[in-house]
Amino acid sequence: GGSSLLVDADWNPSASDNLTTKLINAVSGAKAASNSPLACFVWIQGEADRGKTSRLTEYSNNLGEITTRVRIAGGNSSARIAVVELSYGADGLDVSNTDSFRAMQQAFVAADPHASLIDTDDLTKVDNVHYDTASIMTLGNRIYNACNNTDTTKPTVSLTAPADGATVSGTVTISASASDNVGVVGVQFKVDGVNVGAEDTTAPYSIAVAKDAAGNTASTAGRSVTVSNNVVTTPTIEGPQKSAVDALKGWTVTGGDPASTFTINWGDGTARSQTKTFGEKVWHTYRSGGSYSLTAEVTRPGGAKVTAQSAVIVTPLKYLFCDIKRPVAKRQWNLSQSNYRQVIDAFKSELGCNGIRFGIDSKTLSGDTSKIAPDSTPESYTQLYRDAYAYARQKNLLIYANMLPEKDVLNFGGDETLWADTVVAYTNHFCPDFVGPFNEEGVPRSGLMRNVAVKVKADLASSPCKAKLVGPDNGTTDGAARIMNTQYRTDFLSTFTIVSAHNNGNYGQFPQFGVRVASKDDWLALDTAAGGHPVWASESGADWSVIDPATSKEYGVTAIVDSGVVSGLVLYMAPNMLEASGST
Repeated sequence: GGSSLLVDADWNPSASDNLTTKLINAVSGAKAASNSPLACFVWIQGEADRGKTSRLTEYSNNLGEITTRVRIAGGNSSARIAVVELSYGADGLDVSNTDSFRAMQQAFVAADPHASLIDTDDLTKVDNVHYDTASIMTLGNRIYNACNNTDTTKPTVSLTAPADGATVSGTVTISASASDNVGVVGVQFKVDGVNVGAEDTTAPYSIAVAKDAAGNTASTAGRSVTVSNNVVTTPTIEGPQKSAVDALKGWTVTGGDPASTFTINWGDGTARSQTKTFGEKVWHTYRSGGSYSLTAEVTRPGGAKVTAQSAVIVTPLKYLFCDIKRPVAKRQWNLSQSNYRQVIDAFKSELGCNGIRFGIDSKTLSGDTSKIAPDSTPESYTQLYRDAYAYARQKNLLIYANMLPEKDVLNFGGDETLWADTVVAYTNHFCPDFVGPFNEEGVPRSGLMRNVAVKVKADLASSPCKAKLVGPDNGTTDGAARIMNTQYRTDFLSTFTIVSAHNNGNYGQFPQFGVRVASKDDWLALDTAAGGHPVWASESGADWSVIDPATSKEYGVTAIVDSGVVSGLVLYMAPNMLEASGST
């Protein structure tokens, strides 16, 4: 016990009444009572002193003084001392000087022929202070071995070939040099953490982890090499896990030389061919349902070809909207007057969208995410917005318009009349086919939502624009179902023509997609809450699909289609899925 070994603290060996004095007296008493000399002295301390780098010499000298006095008191000038190496992060204290402190401990042990350093780097703790049970047992065994003069010094090992950063091909010789205070008994090479060949027990070591006669091991620093082999790898296609998949399933082609050209024939008379990095996702939309056979053909430099096939059964969606309303900073395409036609054409021809989603705000296509209402009026919308909207109409695309997410209450200050009037004014001016007054509003606002929806419905009753109302457009499917089942259910069913929710659920995060995606059961529950109304997935990326390996349960777009109840899908941030990057 005791906090410090320095001269102004408990373990100061120069003081007349402190822990050192009490320790010496206890050792003397134990020797006299047992009539046996001291065998070993264990020192586990240092976390309180590691930050005092200017006093490391003082620390080392004091530890040496204590060791000498303990050996004298114990009647054994060559008694073993086991110094337990300071762990990183002990007590949660400052670790900036831990390396310097450990270097001092190592130097102290190296200077004493009867001292051993106990390694702690591989031990685990249940908190910042205490080792777990397994580590306590391991540490005890190491102390026992050190006190019984068992070798605890790690060997040293270093790779001599290949050089770090080298490019290699064919058969490569790996070699290492190793040494130990007692002797090296073997070297085990590893590539990406996996053993390569058997342990090499004779120098020169070329068949790395070094092991000495006592079982101590040491590893070299890792080296990175680039493998350049002329190998033809059969490509694979990430195929469907069920019989029905959506029209925008991302197919991943892997394998082959990076310089290879791959061609995917989608089975419907169209193909895609180009040189790309394998592992990237490619997209295709089928115009009609049915069974298709996909073929991937990889052509390597020199003309060698390999192929792979997979099959898919496509269930078409009635409505597929490409989202154009997100701020441009979040997408590949920087939409401008010079390229908006190209983007919308690609939405239709490349992604197969039959509609476009616009935002009910004047700054949607400018990248400005500042306050957008109630300052905006239909006449204040940018020229780019108006031109893009008109061009979408010219291309016979349907229009779905709704608010930016989570800005409604902020911008309208809870003013239900102003909120509804803004939606009505937009609808009367632009005349979209579908209009959504909300986006990600939560269950606590269901009363406000009811009032806004009822007013919008009433005010549009005499409008020449017969837009269908979409809602509640909640951020999760279960949230939308709960909103539809509140005390305002009757009003919502009479105002919403289409019941909508984003493709999110509450079943945990899937890091490979960065989103929480809803299951088939989520959509079936929303369909029940919709009371016979059509159901839309009002916001979903095409790659928001995953099968939970633990349960084999489907989530995302695949679940949307397999549910059989979703008739419309808004393709979130659709410009990210286009072939080209557009002009910037």
